[in-house]
Amino acid sequence: MLNLDGRLHDTYRRAVMPLLKRRAVAAYAPHITSAFRRVTTELGGSVDVFPLVRRLVFEISAEILAGIAPRDTEELLEAYIHLQAPRPLGTAEGMRAVQRAVRARHALRAGLLAAARRPGGNRDNAVTRLRALDDRPSDLQIAENLSILLLGGYETTGYLLSRMLWLVARHAELQEQLRLGFQRKDPVGGRSLFDAVFAETARLHPPLAHLPRRSGVDLNWAGHHIPAGSHVFFSVLTAHHDPVLFPEPEKFRIGRFGVGKTEETPPGFALVPFGAGPRICPGVHLATLTSRLITQHFLEAFRMNADSDRYVADVTHNGASISPAGPLTITFSQHRERTSR
Repeated sequence: MLNLDGRLHDTYRRAVMPLLKRRAVAAYAPHITSAFRRVTTELGGSVDVFPLVRRLVFEISAEILAGIAPRDTEELLEAYIHLQAPRPLGTAEGMRAVQRAVRARHALRAGLLAAARRPGGNRDNAVTRLRALDDRPSDLQIAENLSILLLGGYETTGYLLSRMLWLVARHAELQEQLRLGFQRKDPVGGRSLFDAVFAETARLHPPLAHLPRRSGVDLNWAGHHIPAGSHVFFSVLTAHHDPVLFPEPEKFRIGRFGVGKTEETPPGFALVPFGAGPRICPGVHLATLTSRLITQHFLEAFRMNADSDRYVADVTHNGASISPAGPLTITFSQHRERTSR
C-alpha cells in the first residue's frame, strides 16, 4: 500500500481506512489497556524503554490490524528487527547479519501468509476487509499489505512513544502535571497538555527523517526545476529543526503548542511527523490514541525518572526511519495506589 499509486493504492486504502478512522480507533482502547498490563506485569527498576515500548506497540498493531494473537507476535517482531538491523558490508559480522536477515525474511513471509489465510470469523481487520474486495487480492498480496501496515504501525509509534516517555521522565514537574491532567480529563482551550507534549516530541524527534513523494506537475522551486513524475524526498527532520520556524529547535519546549502556549504558532505544514495531504499516514489516529493511553497508564502506575544531564541522540540505519543511538533508560517505581491495575 505504501509503495503503490493509482487505482490499486486507492482500492486498498479505502478498504482498510474504516478501521483507522477516529471513531473506530476509540473502540480499540480495551485492547491497548490489556496489552499494557500484559507487557508491564514485572516492570520495575531501570529499563531501556525503547525495546519495551516497541514490543508493546507491535502487539497492539498486530492484534488490531491483522488479528494476530499476542502469543504469535514474538517471532514476527524479531524478524522485523533483524531486517532493519545494520549490516556492515565486508565484515564477518556483516555477513552473519545478512544471513539473519534472509532467515528473518522467510519467517516474516511465512507468519504473515499464515495470518492472511487464517479464518476471519466475524472479526473486522485488514485481512477480512481485503478479502471482501470484489477483486480479491491473493494471499501473498494481503500478506504484503499486512507487512507494511505492521511496520508503519509499530516502528513509528514505538519510537515516538519511547521518546516521549523518556522526555517526560526527565521533567518531574511536567510528569506530575500530565498525571493530574489525565485524572481530571479536562483539556484546556480544546487542547490538552498531552497534545502539546506529543506535538513537541514529534517535532524534536520525528520518527522518519524524510518522506518520499512524487511530483504531480512540473514545478519550479527555489531555482530548481522539478519535472512532473520526479521522485522527491521531503526532509521532515530538517523542517522540524528549522530555527526560522522553531526558535532554539534543539530544545524541548512544549510552549510551542497547545496548553500554556508562549510562542507564535508555526505555519501550516511546518509540523508533519505523519505526513500531510492525501498520502498522510492512515494510522495517525491509532498512533495518537495508543500514545495517549499508554502514557496515561505508565503515569498512573509508575513514577519515572531519567537522567536529565545525559541526552541520547538519534541515528538512522536506512536513511529514513529513526531510532535512538543508545538506551533510553528510565527508572520505574510503582505508585502506592495502582489505579490502572
